[in-house]
Amino acid sequence: MAKGQQNLFSLSNRIILHIDSFKIYYEEIDIVTPPKDLVQRYIALGVGAKFNQVRARLNELLRDGYILKVQTRPLGFSRAVSVYLLTEKGRKKAKRLKEEIDRLKIRVRDEHGRIYEESIGELKKRIFPFPKYNEIYLMLKREGVVDIARLKDYRRHGVKVAHLGDSPVVTRLYGRDMERIHLMDGLKSPGPSVYVVKGIAGIGKSTLVKSVVEFFLNETNIFWYTMKEGDTPGSLLRELASFLKKCGATSLENLLKAGRERPWTLDELKDALKRDLTELFAILVIDDTHHVRRDMNFIYTLKAIKEVTINSRGLKTIFITRHDVPYYSRRDEVEGHVEIIHLKELDFEAVQKLLREKGIPEEYHETIFRKLGGHPQVLELLRRDTTDFEKIPDNVTEFVVREVIEKLSPLEKTVLLQGCVLRAPASYKLFLREEHVFLAHVDLLADKSVFLRTYDGLYYVVDVVKETVKSLYPKATFNHYYDMAAEYYLEEGDAPSIIEALYYLMHRERYDDAFKAILENYELIISGGYLQELKDYIEQLESSPRELKDSADFKVIKAYTLFKFNMIKECLGTLQEVDEEAIEKVHLKADYHIIYGYVYFLQAQWHKSIEEFQTALEIAEHEKLEKSRIIALENLGMVYWKTGEIQKGKEISAKALQEAEHINDKTLK
Repeated sequence: MAKGQQNLFSLSNRIILHIDSFKIYYEEIDIVTPPKDLVQRYIALGVGAKFNQVRARLNELLRDGYILKVQTRPLGFSRAVSVYLLTEKGRKKAKRLKEEIDRLKIRVRDEHGRIYEESIGELKKRIFPFPKYNEIYLMLKREGVVDIARLKDYRRHGVKVAHLGDSPVVTRLYGRDMERIHLMDGLKSPGPSVYVVKGIAGIGKSTLVKSVVEFFLNETNIFWYTMKEGDTPGSLLRELASFLKKCGATSLENLLKAGRERPWTLDELKDALKRDLTELFAILVIDDTHHVRRDMNFIYTLKAIKEVTINSRGLKTIFITRHDVPYYSRRDEVEGHVEIIHLKELDFEAVQKLLREKGIPEEYHETIFRKLGGHPQVLELLRRDTTDFEKIPDNVTEFVVREVIEKLSPLEKTVLLQGCVLRAPASYKLFLREEHVFLAHVDLLADKSVFLRTYDGLYYVVDVVKETVKSLYPKATFNHYYDMAAEYYLEEGDAPSIIEALYYLMHRERYDDAFKAILENYELIISGGYLQELKDYIEQLESSPRELKDSADFKVIKAYTLFKFNMIKECLGTLQEVDEEAIEKVHLKADYHIIYGYVYFLQAQWHKSIEEFQTALEIAEHEKLEKSRIIALENLGMVYWKTGEIQKGKEISAKALQEAEHINDKTLK
């Protein structure tokens, strides 16, 4: 490697480049949950240097103002440690370094063995996902040449992509040795491609699977998704598409992008999954699949993933569930494609190990086992300060009430009630909305095993406590906390948060507020890929006691959604229900005419389409609706192109594009 190249890749520069490659985590995600790659020992691994050398350079970079050090709990850690981030000065330095490195000429060996020189910038255009700059450096240092075939193989099969999101943080596992070894061997062998881990709530299904897949973090790509109440296939597929894109496969992402304009079919989904997954080496984990209930679209989606897994080369899929769900069949088991692992309660030996770890005296172990059995989640709730283990209830509900809930402080009970309304793990910031609640209260419940932490730093109540609390307290007790959750997610303001807020608003029967949220955010929801969720909530509102379905605004949004689902006849029928007098008063007056323009365009009624888009444009200009104006302009240009007036269409479309670039609106992208 030339001297100039070595200077660019000095240890200090490699550290800056390493931290910069993870900037998305601390720019777009709250600082309390950065990845472990920003901890000192993982920085050393990433830059290929010794720990002591990296420590010295980090101190120099701190002194010179390129980085800063914060104490926080990274993803997957159970305690706070030092994490290193770039300052503004450091980011500017990283940007300059990358520009210089992109111009570097390096020796490259192509798939046919030919060696030639090419700039790193040119190489980046041909390989996706492109490796980190330090990976290029380390390959050049070892071999003097970048091997394209090995680089692609490394990015595809190497360490790869770990999408662990809302998987639990596993700090200990008791018993389960046989199941753990069996599952681990199965993931390594060419045996069954699909495993179904089944058992009652809190029996340790997710903990077992997470403890196993963590062993494969440095060997293969790993994806984890936890389903929640009211989930849709789109939620799972969006996360899966994001994971697959990082692995270099984009068919599913492209399908979902197309789905923002029209719904995809099951055959299209199967085809996209087949293209992305057949040659991929990865472990997919889909947790809590019992939440699919009778949702046939979700069952078909899980079936498609199962079928692609069975016919793939290096893919393994693990489904976690409380009971049988019809995405696999008895025939799959008989033919050896699917294997069921049914978890039972822990035996006495494992229970003893757990109780010793908790510091509970040996003389009470048999009594506890006799009363509570071997349910790990229940046993984890035991506290060593219990005064008389002989008197603990042998009924789980009574045990949770007496030994857990009644021993919490008032503020801890408040946090617990907050957690019990949530359908998915949540940020600590949601809990802090309650007066006098601090992060320490949330962490204390986690320390008492009442809450669990996820890999990405979120919190949720363990099943056995949540089910007990929900059964004990009247529904009205939780109303305040449903409202709090709704307001929190509305303030977050992105598409997934709006969908989450709608869940809580509908649960509270705040139908007017739910419709207001849809009215203000329906374009954001659709552009975010939540078209099916929007349609579902519109149908729920339509059948609600409120007379929302009679409002012109409601009908316009419903018509737009039907249009997106290519239900043109139903869309027209809904638009025709809006009388002329009412349309003059609605918020979505311009949108009303835009939708009519779309419909006429599809019917090749060009003159009527132009009239509607022109009317929408005039309304948007009169009422200063920038976004509606741009949409109307863009569609006018499209109609003129279609009718052969290409120059006119080109001018109008160019004007729409120019105006769109001047306003900051994600839905116009």
